[in-house]
Amino acid sequence: MNSRFSKQSSLSLSGVGVGPKFSSPWTLLSSSTWFYLALIGLTIFQWILSGVVPLTEDELYYWTWAKALHWSFYDHPPIVAILIRSSVAVWGDSGFGIRFWGPIIHFIVMATIASLAPGKKILSLVLLTPLVLYGPILMTPDVPFLLFWAFYLVWLVSISKSFSPWGDDPISRVYRSSPIHWERWVLGGLVLGLGLLSKYSMVLAVPSSIMVLWTKYRMRSWWRGYLIHLLVAFVVASPIFIFNLQHQFVPLKFQWAHSLSDGSGVFGEFLWGQIALLGALPILMFGWVLFRRSDICSNPIFQVCFYCFTVPFLFSLFQSAKTHVEANWALMSYIAFWPLAQHLLNQNSIAIVEYLFLGLGFLPPFIVSILLGIHLVHPVKWISPEKDRLAKYEAQIHLAQTVKQDLEMNGRTQPLYLPTYQWTSYFRFLS
Repeated sequence: MNSRFSKQSSLSLSGVGVGPKFSSPWTLLSSSTWFYLALIGLTIFQWILSGVVPLTEDELYYWTWAKALHWSFYDHPPIVAILIRSSVAVWGDSGFGIRFWGPIIHFIVMATIASLAPGKKILSLVLLTPLVLYGPILMTPDVPFLLFWAFYLVWLVSISKSFSPWGDDPISRVYRSSPIHWERWVLGGLVLGLGLLSKYSMVLAVPSSIMVLWTKYRMRSWWRGYLIHLLVAFVVASPIFIFNLQHQFVPLKFQWAHSLSDGSGVFGEFLWGQIALLGALPILMFGWVLFRRSDICSNPIFQVCFYCFTVPFLFSLFQSAKTHVEANWALMSYIAFWPLAQHLLNQNSIAIVEYLFLGLGFLPPFIVSILLGIHLVHPVKWISPEKDRLAKYEAQIHLAQTVKQDLEMNGRTQPLYLPTYQWTSYFRFLS
């Protein structure tokens, strides 16, 4: 009887995923082991690629910052310049030297997302999208910004997980005014401040975190600690304010005007940029995420993911309808979206729905990734010159080298005046 009962228990448990299950090749390929092996291989591939693909004008612009560090800079805060300064000091002024940190930080960001995701199926597909496959070689302020956004997301999840059992237990609420010690608030402020030193967009973490805490937990249990965390962030990010004070707050005014300008938006262009670079899944599932908000927010992990996705994503959509918005504006929202999407698909019991969403969501970026790979190996002719950025960067470097050789051959030593900071960066890089 005991033997028969154990057999029946094994069968019933296997039906809900506790006991043995048949494994498909897709299940094995999307497992944690294969995912991390693929991530390591991708990092090595990106390091190799970083020394092959021509440096972009923006990367050379940030390289000039690294050669003369300041409290901050007109366009962005200073961490990207600090990272480049540290890597070229070891590896020299080269493509690999400038881009060294990009693949490493990308690995950390993806591993952080994976730690929150209830499965690796979606993340395994994300690895093949253009922005994840090729994008990490580009050393821009987005690299450290996404790192600290991911760290802040994990910190906020830990805060929410501590509040959740405390909020459900009336006895704990009586004897403890808050389950969070001040050291953890200080840690969150440190991460938030470092994010602000990476990119001004980190400020969107503030309304996202307020929504997480305000919608579920009593304000008197967290507002003091939250203020401590904001104060720490302000102190850590003080170089930005010092720099702006020295320059009559012109950089902050410029960024404020840029983010809130009311001009002619290109909403369709922004959406196509998201679909081509990272896929249509966030757009396809956005309504589903909103519809399931109550169920999602019952889990402290996915409650954080919900607000850290919807707040910046809605802001990006709103701005793209008003003014020209670059595709990277919504990047931080996807860090919280992938675990959220995996959670919803895991709860779905209709297999065709999952295949339909994943197929429609990832087919466009897969095609773009293949075309970009072909173009890197053998440039295609049907891309118009004004849209071929790879050829543009190669041509600009070649032209700068030609002018430099002409100046040296003719013994010209007078100052060279150039029309843009990009051209100035090219010539400074060539000495």
